[in-house]
Amino acid sequence: METIESMNEQTPQQSTNTVVNSGESNGFNMEIFNGFFTNDFVKILDDNMEKAKIDITNDKYNQINNLKDEVFNIQTHVCREFTNLRMDLENVFDEKLSTLNKLVKEMKMLKEYYDRTTNKNLQNDIKKMAEKLIYCIGNILKMKAYYEKCEPVKGVEIGKMIIPPFENPIGEQIVDLEFVPKKIVANDDGFYCTSESRLSIIDIEKKQIVLSNTFAIGDISITYDGKLAFIAHSVSAIPAVFIYSNSTHCFKELTLIDQLNKTYTNYLPYFHILKDDLVLYDTEYKLSMKSNRTRLLSKCQPAKIPEDSKIIDNVLYETTEVGSYISATSDDRKAYITCYIGKRQISVVRNLINELNKGKFLLSTKCFIFIVDPSENSAEVYETQTIFGEEYLVSYRMTEEEVIFCLGTSTNEKLFKFRRYFRRCICSE
Repeated sequence: METIESMNEQTPQQSTNTVVNSGESNGFNMEIFNGFFTNDFVKILDDNMEKAKIDITNDKYNQINNLKDEVFNIQTHVCREFTNLRMDLENVFDEKLSTLNKLVKEMKMLKEYYDRTTNKNLQNDIKKMAEKLIYCIGNILKMKAYYEKCEPVKGVEIGKMIIPPFENPIGEQIVDLEFVPKKIVANDDGFYCTSESRLSIIDIEKKQIVLSNTFAIGDISITYDGKLAFIAHSVSAIPAVFIYSNSTHCFKELTLIDQLNKTYTNYLPYFHILKDDLVLYDTEYKLSMKSNRTRLLSKCQPAKIPEDSKIIDNVLYETTEVGSYISATSDDRKAYITCYIGKRQISVVRNLINELNKGKFLLSTKCFIFIVDPSENSAEVYETQTIFGEEYLVSYRMTEEEVIFCLGTSTNEKLFKFRRYFRRCICSE
């Protein structure tokens, strides 16, 4: 390895190749060498040497002071980074201890209630609550945080704090399909995709056929009120949207208006159903169909078909892999949601589920997860791998007791994992 001295040292060969410039440098007047043969040349040379010593010494200390200033700035920044990281680490472990104390107190209270009552039903309820607390205590005990050095150092960053995944699901189901599904949607009742033949719709989680159709199904979607819907040609060969009711197992058919029939004779578009509106994705345009009136919403190239979408309070929210933005469509109007890069390190139970319980919802692509706050028209964006590792969020659904995440893997697009977590747990509040 070269030292500073060796890098500054000049070899004799380099010296012989040095070009002497005219003029003054570091107090040394190069033109004196023109008087090499004069009698006072030595005195002039000595005078110039004295001036050069002063200038070179001043230059040396100026540059050393510049170096000191820069190192001081770096040290100040590093100290600030150190203080921030130390606070992050302290907060994590203080929160862990505080949460554990809270859980232990809750467990003691449940034990007291259990010992006092003789009511079997109440005892069973207390047992269920105790099981949730045990689950939360197990998770919080596994919670770790550690410092990770930046390699290579980026600017003057000294590293970051890492919290490895520590929350276990209460259950996991793995489903390996025989084909790659084109699309997966979810409502309160299940996760759905079309079969390989596209003549039926499958509940992936339950591994059973929900419905069959005579004609090939083009797209599936969840309506504004949570019903499963699909688009297909009807008996009369006219494209139609069918809404399926899980409770009555019957269909409601919405025939596309006449002026679009020719367009969709051989092509079935992506679609969404709002309360009084049907949104279609043509090969070129995003269209709104309301009361037999068609309206252009926006240009929609095939590459920008929504990667994920949800209808919340009759507003259609969508995001695409390309550009990673969120749009909101309501009453023929389209707006964009402000997205912020999330700075916190989040986990499934303490953060994602907690945000869902607060009325927020999730959109996802293979690379990003958006935590959308519809009341604020804003969203936090996180890289999927920081939450789910090598897996990515496909969809999710919620019951009164649980949140079920459907996760896909890039290495096997036929395999899906359904992870169940308690929806309400003291460690997510």
